[in-house]
Amino acid sequence: MWNNTHIHASVLCKEHRAIHMLVHDPTNQKNLIVSRVYGPTRNREKDHFWANLAQLNDVIDNPWCIVGDFNKLEMQAKKKGGNLVSARRTERLSSFLSFIQGESILIKGQPFTWKRWVNDSWIYKRLDRGIARFDFARLYPNLCTSHGSFTFSDHCPIIVST
Repeated sequence: MWNNTHIHASVLCKEHRAIHMLVHDPTNQKNLIVSRVYGPTRNREKDHFWANLAQLNDVIDNPWCIVGDFNKLEMQAKKKGGNLVSARRTERLSSFLSFIQGESILIKGQPFTWKRWVNDSWIYKRLDRGIARFDFARLYPNLCTSHGSFTFSDHCPIIVST
C-alpha cells in the first residue's frame, strides 16, 4: 500500500478500527506516524472511536497523518443528493480537527469518495479522507489526496501524495 523505495514502514499497533505505522522518510530523515482507520457506522460505537483517536494525539510526538473511511462528514458541502445534513452531525469531525490542530488534506480531482443509489437517485459523500496534524502538514507543503475510480465498492480508494 506504499512505495518502499521512498519510505520505510513498520506496523506499530493493530486495533479493531485502526492500524498505526511508524514511517521513516529518508528524504527528510524524519520519522512519522501514519494511521489507517475505519470509522464505525453505528452511533453507539462512535464516541469510543473518536475518544481513542483524541487520546492518541496526546501521546504521538511524531508528525501524524490519519487516512481512511471516517464515516463522518465534515460539512454539508461534502455531500451531494439526499437530505440535508444537520450541523450536529458534522460537529464530531470538526471538533476532532480542532482538537488535534489538524486539517483535511487537500483533494485533487473528484470530491466524493462514497456513493449509493437511494430512492431513484445517487447520493455522494466524502466519508474517506486524509487528515494531517499541523506538524505533518508543515513537513509536506504539497500534501494532497486524490481518489481513484468507483469500481466494485461503494467507496473509491484514496491516494496520499507528499
